[in-house]
Amino acid sequence: MQRQHKSEQANTAPKAKRRRIPELLAPVGGLPQLRAAVNNGADAVYLGGARFNARAKADNFGGQKLAEAVAYAHERNVKVYVTFNTLLKDRELPEALLYGAEIFEAGADAVIVQDMGLAKVLRENLPGLPLHLSTQGTVYNPQAVGLMKEFGFSRIVPARELTLEEIRDFAAACHEAEIEVEVFAHGALCMCYSGQCQMSRLLGGSDGKNGVRSGNRGLCAQPCRLPYTDDRGRTSYFLSPKDLCHLENIPALCQAGVDSLKIEGRLKSPEYVAITTFIYRKYLDLFAAEGKTRVDSRDMQELKQIFHRGGFTSGYLYGNPGTKILSGDSPKHTGLYVGRVRGEVSEKAGGQAARGAARKGTALVDIELTGELSEGDGVEIRGRAYETPAGGLVTFCRALPDGAVRIGDIRGKVLPGDRVYKVTDHELLTKAGLSFAGTDPAELDRQMIRRIPLHMEFTARLGEKAQLVIREIGGDFVEEAGAVRALESGNDVAEAGTEAGKLAIRVWSERPVEKAMNRPADPERIRTQLGKLGGTPFSASAEEISVEVSSDCAIAIGEINRMRREGIGLLLQRKRDLGARRTDHAALEAAAEKLKGLSLNVPAAEEVTSRIGKPVPLEKFMNGAEGIPAVFPVSKGLLDEYIGAHFDEIVEKARDTGILVGNPGWIRRFQEAGVKVYGGFGLNVYNEAARLAFEEMGIEVIERSCEAGTPLGGRIPLMITEHPVQSKTLTDRKGQVHEISRSPSGDKTIVW
Repeated sequence: MQRQHKSEQANTAPKAKRRRIPELLAPVGGLPQLRAAVNNGADAVYLGGARFNARAKADNFGGQKLAEAVAYAHERNVKVYVTFNTLLKDRELPEALLYGAEIFEAGADAVIVQDMGLAKVLRENLPGLPLHLSTQGTVYNPQAVGLMKEFGFSRIVPARELTLEEIRDFAAACHEAEIEVEVFAHGALCMCYSGQCQMSRLLGGSDGKNGVRSGNRGLCAQPCRLPYTDDRGRTSYFLSPKDLCHLENIPALCQAGVDSLKIEGRLKSPEYVAITTFIYRKYLDLFAAEGKTRVDSRDMQELKQIFHRGGFTSGYLYGNPGTKILSGDSPKHTGLYVGRVRGEVSEKAGGQAARGAARKGTALVDIELTGELSEGDGVEIRGRAYETPAGGLVTFCRALPDGAVRIGDIRGKVLPGDRVYKVTDHELLTKAGLSFAGTDPAELDRQMIRRIPLHMEFTARLGEKAQLVIREIGGDFVEEAGAVRALESGNDVAEAGTEAGKLAIRVWSERPVEKAMNRPADPERIRTQLGKLGGTPFSASAEEISVEVSSDCAIAIGEINRMRREGIGLLLQRKRDLGARRTDHAALEAAAEKLKGLSLNVPAAEEVTSRIGKPVPLEKFMNGAEGIPAVFPVSKGLLDEYIGAHFDEIVEKARDTGILVGNPGWIRRFQEAGVKVYGGFGLNVYNEAARLAFEEMGIEVIERSCEAGTPLGGRIPLMITEHPVQSKTLTDRKGQVHEISRSPSGDKTIVW
């Protein structure tokens, strides 16, 4: 018997223990983005289906495409979370339930939900479908965790305004309740607390197809990215934040107990997804191996090159950054500064190239270059603020004797001293494209950055069928113990099951191994054939391929190839099957029919105020104001501290009046203390199922979401933000003046 296993010569020194790291969660807006995320190291992806998601303008995955996307990801050990994170109207609930069943049957690992009515419907009818609470749910303090557990959530994405210390406390409370915590690590920030923004709905108009452009309904018009004029006459982007970047904060977030790091960007390009995912994967793995990271400046440059707004920010992780959080002179991609314009080249001085450019209505421009620039790069040349920048794709780039460069073709007016920014990098985009773009699937897979490692054992003994066993190394997808199913090939030559807790595939040759008539089987050649896994998501190094063959046996190369192909095919099929689910369609149709009779039933304002009284801020109530005390929708910070410090006093005074609570954080605490709790507009109750869900928790909802009506106070806040806007008013492009005030506790800004 010949036996060769190269791992015997491998280093047998014990490996250092890897540190716990969060899941890396990447955004997916279409099939190229899915490939980019998976191939560059995402542990999980989040994507939108056909409807009811907060990025309605992404390509998304409707119908069979969703099942195909889930299968593609699961084959590669990547989880899929489907965004189901908009507020729903009553008439949309029946369709939403049936759509939820489609997501469930497609094998999605969870849905991301904002609407508590939808959560109730899914929890009751599809109990096997995990629910993740969207950051749109506006949850930010540990006091809310217990209630969210009761609503059925297994993961919470808290508000992006949390500090590192607050994330640590929040994660501890979640883990005690066996709930995971997902934190945004990179990408666009909302100026407003997510879920509480009405600015797009009231100012963004309609897109003509889908109706009002509401952020809570999946069609944010991004009015925060527009210029405003303050009360001093200055015009700037006062509400536009920089992009978040926590690359350097990975160790701190890992140590804070975060379970998932999320990259924002379902509307971004596949190149963006590829680059951000690859770089965050690199530093998560580095922390796991070494316990620290030192970010290479080149990686940070690549992140900036692919997209950033005026630089990056750590958001509120280390406290309120004030105006440092703002994107500056532009709310769009800034690019990298590469130099200044020395002058435009005249047609005569520029020769044939300049004359050709002139005929196209473009120009050649000389630049004092301080960065790198090449043909194929995209540039913007910016002069005075708010003017349309010149620029274009660099189709001509020539070094000049004095160190400057001459580029073309540039469209638009330029002046000496204008700043030149590289907004796209041809080489970087090409490199990123190799991980997801190809003329055919086989070419794509040959370019794949990340593969799943396999261990293979091949055995051939004279007179017996040859056997190939394939196991994943470190695979997460595990079948129930003892599960075995024959491959439907008619030959009974393969089976799948679990061995030592790992998915295992066993394949036999079609006939017993015969004695060699001429040349016996060569173990090295067998190992080479088994390692040919191009066109699949797998790899097997020579060290992980064990070959044991009788010295005088023969086995055809074609049979070895068949065994490998059949084994890999079965492995892929079993991985797809692990996520397959079935539903009772008749029962779901009946449940959907019952939902058709629901209609949001919140009492009229006059009835509420006559029965309960008018809402007054909690602090004013404690100082003697009459009415029902109201906890502001965002109590994080000073108000939470105030409630915590004076809780017993508040309870004693509110026993007779009850208390109006606009966020989930303090509901259970007040109920446990014997105080009647009423639900406020910050809970975003938009349908009857949501009202009933809170009613089941003992909460009487007396204010519907601002999406559906005006609060009892009579005014709708457009934004509630942590950012201290330094102006009494902001005037938009249409001349409408918006009042700026502070919340009753004084640490939040309200835009009216």
